[in-house]
Amino acid sequence: MRVRVDQGRCLGHGLCEALAGDVYEVTDMGFNEMGEFEVADALRAAARKGASACPERAIALLDDQPSPTARQPETKEHRLMSESVPATDTATTTVATPRELVDQIIQYMLDIDMAGFGNLWAEDGDLDLLFAPKEAVRHLRGRDTIRDYLIKGQAATPLKLEKIDSLVVHETADPEVIVFEFEGFGSVSTTGGTYRTTYIDVLRARDGRIVNLRHFAEPTAWLIAASQTEAEAGDQR
Repeated sequence: MRVRVDQGRCLGHGLCEALAGDVYEVTDMGFNEMGEFEVADALRAAARKGASACPERAIALLDDQPSPTARQPETKEHRLMSESVPATDTATTTVATPRELVDQIIQYMLDIDMAGFGNLWAEDGDLDLLFAPKEAVRHLRGRDTIRDYLIKGQAATPLKLEKIDSLVVHETADPEVIVFEFEGFGSVSTTGGTYRTTYIDVLRARDGRIVNLRHFAEPTAWLIAASQTEAEAGDQR
């Protein structure tokens, strides 16, 4: 199987390497500059996973069929295709499944990359923040609106997510819908304390994009207050 990376579309999210490091390699700035290369049959599944993780659809799979002549590469070493080989029209752009989107969401949260997170939405997708305070925004529509909200919200919050644990994913009878829950651990810059909380999300995806995400999380004010109490208790000890 051959893989082609459109360097003009790559925006440096780095998710291809994060999820399929045996196939993809990015620069220190997160950009994939690998061009066109061959992947061994044993790594075809990883190649697809990394390609589906790209929010910009910059990775295309060419001739995605088993090849008896494909060579098993060393980790992150690939044989570049000769420039003399003509390009074919058999390129396929992979579409992330709802389960793969969960992995992408988790990675973006850990990387604190809210622009990449926001780009996962469909153009007219929705975000519902079910446990947000009444005076706060509880529903957003549109990829650009959601992305801007996530970026500004991250810049304003004193919470910094540092670890995600206990991820549990629940498949449903609807192939477009998946439910996942996980624990988040982090620090609070305004109190010097830490926080621990549980997130629950109901994801509906279609054509590799988030159509709707219903997010259940404790209000930020609660987590800040709890971290302050913990910090004060530590000082007293």
